[in-house]
Amino acid sequence: MRPPAKGSASFSLTAVLLDIVPSGNLVRFLATIRVGKVSSQPRRSLLWRRETTTTCSLQILVNGTILYDERLFTTDINKYVISNSFEAAEYPEFQVIQECGSEPIDLTFAGPAIENSESNTQDTKSSKAWIAGPVVGGLVGLVLLLSAIYLCRRKRAKRASPGDTSGLHEKPQLHSDCIPRSPPQEAERRVIYEMEGSTPQPAEMAVNEVPASELPPENQSQWNK
Repeated sequence: MRPPAKGSASFSLTAVLLDIVPSGNLVRFLATIRVGKVSSQPRRSLLWRRETTTTCSLQILVNGTILYDERLFTTDINKYVISNSFEAAEYPEFQVIQECGSEPIDLTFAGPAIENSESNTQDTKSSKAWIAGPVVGGLVGLVLLLSAIYLCRRKRAKRASPGDTSGLHEKPQLHSDCIPRSPPQEAERRVIYEMEGSTPQPAEMAVNEVPASELPPENQSQWNK
């Protein structure tokens, strides 16, 4: 359907729910819509599926009560619309209204149906719990992995830092470095003297000749004669 500019278009449906859903149960109205002109060639690229806002809105009423009121977006693909929950009656009346501003747009409405709201709520809760388990576990594992990588990079950066070169020229610590040592002391001043007679002295050899001696007086008289 396509309303005029700054106008509206609508249609009504009457359903018999007595044989489908017991009276008083919570149910919801759902249908499939397509906003925009129906193209004979399917869109192959996802870029064509970007939602674009329009000046039109869609309302779904059940027995005169508005249970769905949303702005329409052009997608050129089928989209599900689901109303709020309401109590099932024997003969509920549904009314679908499309209102547009200065730029009306085509709306294709198909496949109206009734869904049991209670059973769907239970399925939704269980599916959310099933999804939350692996998602939370995966996030925790990812956080731990990123933390470990960050710590490793930080340690490597400290080791390879060019400004901190004090550790490169330090003497490696040995086992003996832990043993306490007495402070260094000055050596005693000592004077060294040469020993006397250490230089060899020349010695005179003994004379083999008989030493001269004076003659007795008798002999002297003979020599004098």
